Amino acid sequence: MENHNVTSELILPSSYEEVVSELNSRTINEAMMDFFIPVTKTEESITELSTRIRNSGKLSFIVGRPGVGKSTFFQSLSWRKHINISSLQYFDAQGYIGTEKLYKLSEFLNQLSDEARARKDKGPACIVINYLENLSGLDQDVIKGFFRDLNGILRRAPFLVLWPLTEESDVKTMLSYSKAVSGTLFQKGFEQLDFSGPNKEYFCDIATRTIEAINDKQIADFNLNTNDLEDVLKRFSRLAKIDQTIRVYLDMVKEHWESKNNYFKKIKDKMPKPNEVWFIFTYKNAEDVVKQFARQSEHSENAWMATHEKLYEYIRTNDQRKSIWDSQRLQLAINGALKTRILFMSTNALIMAINSYSDNKTIRKSLEEFNLNRNWGLKNKAQETLSRTPLIRLLANKEHPIGKKKGSQTQEALNKADLPFKRLNNLISTRQLSDSHLNKAISDCINDCLDMNAVSEQPHPWIKSVRPDIFIETEGKQICLEFHYTDKDVPGEIADYVLRKLNIYMNQLEDYSGQKVLF
Repeated sequence: MENHNVTSELILPSSYEEVVSELNSRTINEAMMDFFIPVTKTEESITELSTRIRNSGKLSFIVGRPGVGKSTFFQSLSWRKHINISSLQYFDAQGYIGTEKLYKLSEFLNQLSDEARARKDKGPACIVINYLENLSGLDQDVIKGFFRDLNGILRRAPFLVLWPLTEESDVKTMLSYSKAVSGTLFQKGFEQLDFSGPNKEYFCDIATRTIEAINDKQIADFNLNTNDLEDVLKRFSRLAKIDQTIRVYLDMVKEHWESKNNYFKKIKDKMPKPNEVWFIFTYKNAEDVVKQFARQSEHSENAWMATHEKLYEYIRTNDQRKSIWDSQRLQLAINGALKTRILFMSTNALIMAINSYSDNKTIRKSLEEFNLNRNWGLKNKAQETLSRTPLIRLLANKEHPIGKKKGSQTQEALNKADLPFKRLNNLISTRQLSDSHLNKAISDCINDCLDMNAVSEQPHPWIKSVRPDIFIETEGKQICLEFHYTDKDVPGEIADYVLRKLNIYMNQLEDYSGQKVLF
């Protein structure tokens, strides 16, 4: 009989990095042994290659799509005793930029070469190169020089270097560079090993064992059974071949559990009052960029609502964001547990509010250098300008005209405010000024415009660990204003800030529901 009293959050990591982050009290190898399924063909090739290495090392490209389980497979090499390697080491190229990645990789191998030679009787030292899936954008002479150096290192030390790649074209490019400077980097027939991950017939077993190993509970404790996992596998098998990876399958299992247990509705039902989060950008061209992420409507109920499709573009192309967000969770954050809006505030309205309402000495001194018009220091003029912004119109439930204001006076005011804004941005980014002073000035100006009792820098009344820049409570809802005082006028900056902040809110809401979530 199924247990419908689900009281625990299902933790089901779908990537190696997530697995590692969940394993606090157990070693990685000990836990992975519980759910790892060998990929026999690739394992046999690496075993044969490693036995051929005695004094000189070899390089092999491991080619497989993202999500097929390459990282988990590499980690398994450290405990699969029949594989002839003396140690397993990782080089993480993610912390370096440009050609520095290649220089640091050469340095890394040189530092390990003495140890590798000393332990050669136990097999070659296996080195896995992470986060260096192509060499695009790097100087060709530097690349050739790197492969020349690598050839020298491998001639002197017994390394088995495994270089994971995702694209066949990148393999061909790297082979052309390497063969131009050396013919001894590779063992013939082992230049490229194709990796497709475990067979689909093992996916249900992998999901079961992963759930039980990570959560230390049976799948029945989460109101799941083998029929559930097989039903998900049937739907998974209808996906395009390129999408049929173990990562996608595990994500689908998690989504199935959420749907079956009405998980997200439980979160929403726990909320004492509807909450909206409004993200506000204030640089000169913010209106043009914000409109890519928000719905245009004259009616305040729908105006500036965040659009799922645009934000999701920045999730599906980023592995880190994909590990945090799926489509359903994003929809809940935009128009479910929360209601999310993305809007802009004209730079001149911001500067006028700060100039007339803030008494901070750093702000006063900085703005005085720009000899702003006297009107820009008058509170009534600041209120008048702020009242024309989407922010005040939304708060007052007024219709907002669609279309950008293109008058010369508007553009002149934006240009005039641009340099003072960039100065404040610089002070904030260099930690010479806290943005709390800007938030306080804006909240005071809002209160004089609408008498809404806006408060800045105060903890949310019930969402723990959340402190909105400005919080406003009305009779029917609670509004959290989050200002991003950036001058980076690119869409990616908006997507990054919105998704990072929304994740903080969602984590707290999921925790509040009584089911701890670590997305």
